[in-house]
Amino acid sequence: MRFPKTYGNKRPRNRYELKIKQELSEEDLGFLLAEPLYEGDNFWNDVIHSHKSTSTASKWAVRTSVTGFFPLMNHVRFEVWRETSDADKANFAAHPENFGQHTTEESLLRHNSVRTSWAGNMTGYTVTLEKRDAHPDQDRPYLDALEDFPYQSIGDMYLRDDTTIFGTLHIGLRPVKGEDFQKTNDGIEMATV
Repeated sequence: MRFPKTYGNKRPRNRYELKIKQELSEEDLGFLLAEPLYEGDNFWNDVIHSHKSTSTASKWAVRTSVTGFFPLMNHVRFEVWRETSDADKANFAAHPENFGQHTTEESLLRHNSVRTSWAGNMTGYTVTLEKRDAHPDQDRPYLDALEDFPYQSIGDMYLRDDTTIFGTLHIGLRPVKGEDFQKTNDGIEMATV
């Protein structure tokens, strides 16, 4: 079986690519993607280690945010939903660059394992997000504080060798007033750094 390629943030080429991605098991996807994952892991390890610096000045934050208004959803309900298996399914379908995603919960931690394509190279990474009021600390001064976001998760992203930090994921969630956006109901803003 030939698996169609998707690189970067391109949408699936057709509905069948998305269907294949969703219908195959994690094991089958891992088998089909073994060679590009191995090559991608080597590529990202080379990139990271050739530019390795202990200085946080060599790191920077990229921030994006989205605001949504849903009749039956507020920021608290959304945060609860994010911790369900339905959130994994929605994330998986919404990110064509991802070819595997699995989340497990443990106390105040959320462990995510993702197979993805970044900059045309497949790789896998894991991230353990602290499910609490997590804010950047002296180890991560390059991250935006997101001070006005009451719900935050933060964690380092490790390549599949579990030794190489691929990046840091910082998610913030806050309520927004609908009237500020000419909406009848309040909404949610989610920022990712």
